[in-house]
Amino acid sequence: AEPREAQGTVPAALQARPVAPAWTVHAVLVSIQLAFSGWHILGAQALDNGANPFVFALYREATASAAMVGLVMWAGQSMHIKPEHRFRYVMLGVFSFMNVVGSVIALKLIPAAIFGISQPLVPIFALLISSAHGMEMLTPMKVLGVVISVSGAALVEATNLGEGKSSNAMLGALVVLGQTLGMACLIVYQKPMLKIYHPLVNSAAYYIMGTGFTVLVVLGTAFMYTPADMALHGEAEAWGALAYAIVAATVYTYSGYSWAVKRAVPSTVTLYSTLQAAFTSTLSFLFLGERLTAMEYVGGVLIALGLVVAVKAAEKIDEGGHGLPSPVSGDAGRPKALSTDSQSEAGDPEVVEARERTLNRALLGDPGAWGKGSTASESDGAAGVGGGLRAVSVADADAP
Repeated sequence: AEPREAQGTVPAALQARPVAPAWTVHAVLVSIQLAFSGWHILGAQALDNGANPFVFALYREATASAAMVGLVMWAGQSMHIKPEHRFRYVMLGVFSFMNVVGSVIALKLIPAAIFGISQPLVPIFALLISSAHGMEMLTPMKVLGVVISVSGAALVEATNLGEGKSSNAMLGALVVLGQTLGMACLIVYQKPMLKIYHPLVNSAAYYIMGTGFTVLVVLGTAFMYTPADMALHGEAEAWGALAYAIVAATVYTYSGYSWAVKRAVPSTVTLYSTLQAAFTSTLSFLFLGERLTAMEYVGGVLIALGLVVAVKAAEKIDEGGHGLPSPVSGDAGRPKALSTDSQSEAGDPEVVEARERTLNRALLGDPGAWGKGSTASESDGAAGVGGGLRAVSVADADAP
């Protein structure tokens, strides 16, 4: 038998893998937001033409799940999830269900542009979740950023009460609230699992679980659907939107998110959701003739401004200004940690270890269970969301 790698070292095979350039992570995140914005436009059109949101979501999720499993097999990976991790993927499936089904319902209730401009709530929720679990401190600047962004979101939603879909505006606002919360939870809570499972396996596992919840909802309400609903009313536009949703706005976006979350801190990943407002507004203007009011623009600016303030207060970016973890390793391949709240904390292994334990205990149950059976690179390179601390090893350079 081959000897095991010494504890605390990174396997040579992993050390030889190149680190993905920072620009590729940024490019993927930008393209994800553009794909989502296109879905906002096409999805709103399809749903406005009578497509049932639950039937649409079922077709989208079931087909995308099969495609994700196909990608896993194509990549030579296994879909096996360890028993101690299965409940955690059930919870990730709940968050995925909240996000995917919530977005479809919201697009049925409110204009696509308003839905897009509300997405910057995702990083705000992500920051609050991390703070609630003691993973980072809420400084005055962070609090200020949250207040500004939430005020901007409230302004946008209040303005929407007078729009064409005003009778559903309040319900739409509540749905968007749940959808953005689900997306934030999905991004933050999947982070530790990406140290154990390939990004494609991770995204396929939680998305399949989310699809299961959608199936249960559709089966429970099957008596409400007509044959026309199941056929999407025979609208070519609806079937085209469905194809786009499956390929671009599901398989690519969620697999891409897992790839990016593995390589960047969650606050950096969620920051890009602010682009959805600009992309969706631009596409709405170009293809739907929709125009935002001055107050909605003000609300969008406040959301983005508050987001920047909150993220800047929560995270010190690397010397290149990318907001990505620097791929710098210490002796014997052991990673150095980047600190956001205090530079001194970055060199204190007890602080790092304590926050790792807090994250694992609060979000993943038994802090030792999810690391059992993992390689040295998985345990040593495990990254904590807490306090913005991010330990980086060359294991992070796995190809997506």
